[in-house]
Amino acid sequence: MLARSRKNGRPAQNYRDHVLGSTRLALARAREMLRYYRGDRGLELETAVCRGSLYSDLGKLSEPNQRCLADGSQQRLPLIHTDAGTQALFQGGEREAAILANSHHGWLPNVREELRYGFRAPVSYSCPDSVGYEEQRCWEETCDDTDARLEDYQRLHLRLLGNEAGPAPTMTAQPAFSGLLRRLGLSCVVDGDRTDASGKLPLSAANCRWEERQAALDHYVSGLSEGSEARRALRRQVYDCCRKGPLPPVLATCAGACGTGKTTAGMASGLRLAIAHRLRHIAVVLPRISIIQQSVDTYRRILTLPGERPEDVVGEYHHEVELQRVGAYWNQPIILTTSVQFFETVLAASATRLRKLQQLPGSVVFIDEAHAALPPENWALAWDTMKELAADWSCYFLMASGSLSCPWELERIVIEPCVLPDILPLEVRQTAERLENRRVRCRFAGDRPWTYEDLLRETAAASGPRLIVLNTVQSAALVALRLRRAGREVLHLSTALTPGDRKRVIGKVKAKLQAGDQDWYLVATSCVEAGMDFDFGSGFRELAGAMSLLQLEGRTNRNDYRSSAEIVVFRLAVGEGLIGNPGLEVAAKVCREMFAADWFDGSHSRMEISTEALRRETEHYEPDKLQAARLKERRENYPAVEELSRVIKEQTCLAIVDEALKARLRRGEWVSAVDVMRGSVQLWGGKPKQLKLEPVESDSASYYWNRDYDPEFLGYMQGLLLEIEGSAII
Repeated sequence: MLARSRKNGRPAQNYRDHVLGSTRLALARAREMLRYYRGDRGLELETAVCRGSLYSDLGKLSEPNQRCLADGSQQRLPLIHTDAGTQALFQGGEREAAILANSHHGWLPNVREELRYGFRAPVSYSCPDSVGYEEQRCWEETCDDTDARLEDYQRLHLRLLGNEAGPAPTMTAQPAFSGLLRRLGLSCVVDGDRTDASGKLPLSAANCRWEERQAALDHYVSGLSEGSEARRALRRQVYDCCRKGPLPPVLATCAGACGTGKTTAGMASGLRLAIAHRLRHIAVVLPRISIIQQSVDTYRRILTLPGERPEDVVGEYHHEVELQRVGAYWNQPIILTTSVQFFETVLAASATRLRKLQQLPGSVVFIDEAHAALPPENWALAWDTMKELAADWSCYFLMASGSLSCPWELERIVIEPCVLPDILPLEVRQTAERLENRRVRCRFAGDRPWTYEDLLRETAAASGPRLIVLNTVQSAALVALRLRRAGREVLHLSTALTPGDRKRVIGKVKAKLQAGDQDWYLVATSCVEAGMDFDFGSGFRELAGAMSLLQLEGRTNRNDYRSSAEIVVFRLAVGEGLIGNPGLEVAAKVCREMFAADWFDGSHSRMEISTEALRRETEHYEPDKLQAARLKERRENYPAVEELSRVIKEQTCLAIVDEALKARLRRGEWVSAVDVMRGSVQLWGGKPKQLKLEPVESDSASYYWNRDYDPEFLGYMQGLLLEIEGSAII
């Protein structure tokens, strides 16, 4: 009896070996994470993982499925193989194990809907991706086969597995698990199944060696000398507080100002927690891929010990297709991932996304640039889950930002608002605020919108180098082009460039700043605001959210070499190709109101400004929208939770701009998903149709770019300039 057919040169795998192998691996994952469990349902969870894994492939014993497996066919099995095991467990009273068996090749279901139908919800619900005659017939045949032969399959299963099969499903029903327990249990089952099926164990990672990495970090920080004496003294003070002060509790903040070394200080706190509590991972969560790429280089250089491979010490996870290529593991001691990947994994329904979640218990989670981690409507359920991870699974969360907003203090978002302790003493934060108020100030230019000519004139009069941040890719590209046509030295940075081209532009920016060049401009979008180690002489920001403005302060006079610097906030005149961003209207309105109410006059801390801005913005949301994901979680509707918990709501796609990559794809050559990502730009979902782009495949979310692409300056906007300047409608 087979569990898997021969595939890609691997021989077929028999049922006994696969079931027992995957169950042993699933149990190993469960027992490892349960070492960090503080709750009272550990044995139930371990049992559900074991039983769900043992019975997950029961339906493969059907005669039609065995014929298909023996033939070595690459077609899908004729009968849905999860139904038989799900029914055996459910009818035996093992509801939680049945959920895991039912979900291990798909997603956590709408549990109440499944229970209503006895885990036989209609095919339109069970197979939502492509429901048609074939799916309906397959579902009906599966149900008929299971109902007729379930006892036969159970007897055969017990005979094949012998004493290792465990008892037949007859457990007394237990209280329902929380959503987090179900996700963690499914993570173990999925990882056990896929690891055994692949025949490849995860790549071995380095040992934690936290004390040695702490010493390496201390050595690195002791050699830093950038910035004014006041700035260096403040950074040393911040680092010493995190390195030697009281250990942080399970939920804490680090509200130091921009440029005060929170990245190294936060890692120092993380290392201390990992040492004190014998934790297994430090996860650094950042809002943007560009920040992760520069942070990975820094952490690998600092924290890799002699004889280690850097990629075994610091793991980089920031794109779903790349995760699928290298294996979905958070198994290195130090993990860097995006807030999109982190929160969409923690609240996922998809088995593929959840596979790596079992690595999270026993971790420090350092959410850097936390103000940009989530949109307001995502915080309610995310906060509940973070509290459960902290209370029950030995996770320690540290939220850091130079403009930290505090959604956990707002009653419109959380059920029980609270104030979290900060790892920096009040006097240190006050010192940082005084230095910030002297270092940079913000000024609103007034309600009259600026034209191209206004922008050229005002920026020319400012001290250099100059940073201009606009709200759309199109506006940034056009302003950069006009500045260059006016004879200015200009660089442009936005998502109009591929990831590799953006990285090269960032390198050029840093080189010019380090060389002390003064009379030049960087025109960019919000991708420069968080985490970039830039130090400009003056800043100009199109009116947007207050938190974006505060983040820009960290890119202006960052190292405090200048006596002071100014950021000018202006409204942009729409027309002549310049366009607004409707998604920022509420945030911009709130920011304008706060300028009118003197919130930026230096009398309020950055945390107070950010939290007030968030409070005002949430007043524009319907309460049901802020609580929608939490309500679906309580109703056990996990697919709806996954959809509502998406961090980026807008649909996007890839447009391939690299000519060599296009040629390979047109020839039908195999191309890795990472190469596709590196040779592409990201477009909003409606653009391919509007621009008449050709899809790579008929059902693909990737397209061939059919216009000019400029890797050095304007990226894909180079191919749209004539259309934009001619009609101003693209």
